Amino acid sequence: MVSHTYFYPKILDDSSVLPRSFHMFRNLVSFEVDIIHYGQIKSLFDIILQFSPNLTSLIFRQLFTYDKVGEDALSLNIVPRCLLFCLKSIEFQNFSGHPGEIEVVNIFLENARVLLLITLGSSSHRLEYMNKKKSTAKEVEDANHKILEQLLPFSWASADCMVTFSSP
Repeated sequence: MVSHTYFYPKILDDSSVLPRSFHMFRNLVSFEVDIIHYGQIKSLFDIILQFSPNLTSLIFRQLFTYDKVGEDALSLNIVPRCLLFCLKSIEFQNFSGHPGEIEVVNIFLENARVLLLITLGSSSHRLEYMNKKKSTAKEVEDANHKILEQLLPFSWASADCMVTFSSP
């Protein structure tokens, strides 16, 4: 059984009152986030992931990482149960390789113990924006390789995790 739950960004902005009123989402196995700002990531962990113990799949359609936030914006007080026992795949669509995006991926790599797959949307759109021309396959491959080089030094909680790149 797959259940879908929709949250509005405003809910993530006012997370101080939610944990007392939230119930466990035991049937939630897949969660898709349309738009989330970097400053809301901690609330996503503290609210949604903490109350979704059986979550196996997470998709971020758009992650805005240009927000100015404090240094502890991504520090986890408690690692959600789903990261320890259930979460197997994460997809970041529209991934450009911005340092904030890399930091978010790192949080998952360091904490998701049974993670099998992280899919990063091709960075070709970023290259096209920067170069004002259509990117070649070699340019996209080089950009993806640079992103992977940034992720490799991190401590990965799952030895079985693979990082792949998808095309738009």
